[in-house]
Parts: sequence; structure tokens; C-alpha cells
Amino acid sequence: MSAASSYGHAVRGAVLVSAPFWKHYGAEFTRIAGAQLTVRVHPSSQHPETANNAPLESVVCAYQSADTFGLPGFDQALLAAPKLEWLHVCTAGADRPLLYTLQEKGALITTSSGANARPVAHSAMAALLSISRKFPQFARAQQQSQWQQVTSANAPADLEETTATILGQGPIGREIARLCQAFGIRTIGVRRSNQPADFCDETISFRDLDLALPKTHWLIIACPLTADTDGLITMAKLQKLPNDAAVINVSRGRVIVEDDLIAALQTGVIGSAYADVFREEPLPANSPLWQLPNMIVSPHSAGISRGFGRNAAHAFFNNLERWLNGLALNNIAPPPP
Repeated sequence: MSAASSYGHAVRGAVLVSAPFWKHYGAEFTRIAGAQLTVRVHPSSQHPETANNAPLESVVCAYQSADTFGLPGFDQALLAAPKLEWLHVCTAGADRPLLYTLQEKGALITTSSGANARPVAHSAMAALLSISRKFPQFARAQQQSQWQQVTSANAPADLEETTATILGQGPIGREIARLCQAFGIRTIGVRRSNQPADFCDETISFRDLDLALPKTHWLIIACPLTADTDGLITMAKLQKLPNDAAVINVSRGRVIVEDDLIAALQTGVIGSAYADVFREEPLPANSPLWQLPNMIVSPHSAGISRGFGRNAAHAFFNNLERWLNGLALNNIAPPPP
């Protein structure tokens, strides 16, 4: 199905959404869709007009809001909807087995790329600043009631004397680059081409990444998971970084070979790391990453903020208007790898 598929005003069918989404945004949906779409709320028992809940067989589009993750039966409803043409997801990525399956069945998948760009960028910068100013060490010393002053021998580098290499120049990568520049950090943007990118002092393609690594103090991963980025950061690449460099991953766990990251942290190949994403989630309790003193772990929450639901809903509504009017949709997910 192409991005320019013409659905037009003659669209008839239903949208599948969650009960919490309908409670908060039902009026906005009705304003946009009018009589062109009816609604199937899941679970139907929470729909105030259950008798008018559209049958699953009539669902032609759907919105997967954040509250549907773990909501019993929602994924199964998506898979069972025989006429599903389009699904919009609240996330920036679309690299999940469910979505691959729906694509293979012919559904178009669009994402909310950019909806949480600022919170993710803020999380990346919080990690950068925390590592730079030695807050993890201070936190451990505080737990032991130890007064460990920084000396000239172990003083951190001035940020304006460091370089951040930012993998990915989508909304998240660009916002990270903007914030890095605000702190005086030199920025190298990495993208599929070497065309200039906003807020980057230099832009290179992924094929030239090795050339930038030796001068990189902050390797920040904000690229989508694709066939080209899966397993991109290996021990060979980590060894090209300065041994006091930090790796910050707010992308997908599989972009880094996790065993290589663990070994690099354990042996001093790099100085420290922060990750919000991991190859297996939740991160297993026996993972060495939990206990490494030079590692910061967060539970895939870098993009969560009070405004996330609202921003993602607006991304859906923007695409809904386009879909109803036969216009090309924004943020179409690539086909399965």
C-alpha cells in the first residue's frame, strides 16, 4: 500500500482505540472524523455506549496509544481485524513483531516520531551531564557517608572541549544536537548521507563513522533500528573511542552488541555508559549492567512525560485528517527487515 493511497471522503468503517484514549480524546476524534468513521472501544465494557460499539469486522484503522501496551486483548484485536488498513502507533519506532506481522498482512503503519523528542533528548543530556559532573560517583559515596572531593588529578573535562557524535538525525537526534551545542559541545551528526544537519558542526554518513570515533567523547545513539544499524556498535568500534568516552543509548538495545558493551565497561575500553534500551526487556536481573559502577540504567522510560500522550494523540489526529482526505501520511514505517 503506497503512502499516497487515495482513501478520500468515501471512507466507511470503524477505528479501534482504547477506552482511556476515547475518554480523553473521543470528542476530538469525532470533530475530525465526523460520520466517516464509527468507533470500536477496547475493552468494550468500558464504552459508555456499548450497544453502539462497532464490530471488529468493520475496523479499518486503529490507534495504539501507550495505555494499550499490556492491555489484554488489544493486540489480538488488531491481528483479528480482517479489514485493517492503517495503524498509527504512539511510539517513534515500529520495530516490534506485532507491527511486522500487520505489515505483512497489508496494513500501513505510521509512527509518532517527534512526539517525545524533547523528553528523550532531555534524558540523554541528563545522562551526559550526570556522567560529566561525576554524579554517579557522588551518589555511591553518599550512600557510604564518604566525602570524596574531586581533585585536579580526576577533574572532569570542560564540556566545550568535548565532542558528541550523534547517530541519527531525526527529531530526537536533532534536539540532542541542539542541546549539546547550547552547552558548547562540538557536534558531529551521523546520518545516511553526509548532507548538512541542523545544529551539527559536521555531518558524516554512517559509512564514515569509524573516522569520527577517535575524537568522540560522547557517542550518542538516537537512530532507528534497521538492517544497517542492528549490531552496529561492536567492540571494534568501541575500541576506537578514547578510553574515557561515554556511550549513551536512547535508541534500541540491538544497535549495540550488548556483550561487547559490558566487556568494554569492565575492561576500561570506555569510561562509562547510559542506556534506556536493551536487547532483552525488562533487563534480566542477572545482567552485569545492573552492577557495573560505570553504567547508568533506566527502564525504557527516556521518552515518558506528562505531555507524551497528548503529543502522540496529536500526531495521530494529524495523520487521521490526511488519511480521510487521501493525502500522503507522515512517518510511514519502513517494511520489515
